[in-house]
Order: sequence, then structure tokens, then C-alpha cells
Amino acid sequence: MDPSDFTLGVKGALYPDRHGKHTKLKGRLETTVSFVLPSVLALVPEDVRRNLANAVLTSLVENMKHKVIESLLADYNSFKNEKKIHK
Repeated sequence: MDPSDFTLGVKGALYPDRHGKHTKLKGRLETTVSFVLPSVLALVPEDVRRNLANAVLTSLVENMKHKVIESLLADYNSFKNEKKIHK
């Protein structure tokens, strides 16, 4: 598969959701995936291809979600520690 046969797009935003003295961090993440299947896969029944693609994409999304959450927590902890130092 050439790199041009697979495209992953990700865009998102994080924002504070303030209610009185309490603030929650909220976010939105949109992903798009496109790929070109090798012609040999045309021999595989479409329902099998679809099920396999859904399983792979679900796994990919869960992995990405886990990594984003870990990264956000690490960034927040760094921010919190910097804020304590500067007080």
C-alpha cells in the first residue's frame, strides 16, 4: 500500500465548560479515514471486507482515544505543577 492510498484526518478542540466555581474540560474530536483497497481484495466477499474494516477501524479509534486521553492527562498534570511553582 502506498502512503497515498491511506489518509487519516484528525481535527478537534478542547474548551473549558464553566459552571460557577467549577470548570470541566470538554472536547470534540473528528476523524476521517480513507483508503484504497488492493484489487486482490475484490475477491473477498463484501460483508467480510466490511466486518474486517469495521473491526480494524474500531480498534484504531479506541487506540487513538486512549492515547489522546493519556496525553491530555499528562499535559494537565504539567500545567497543574507549573501553576503551583508560579504561585
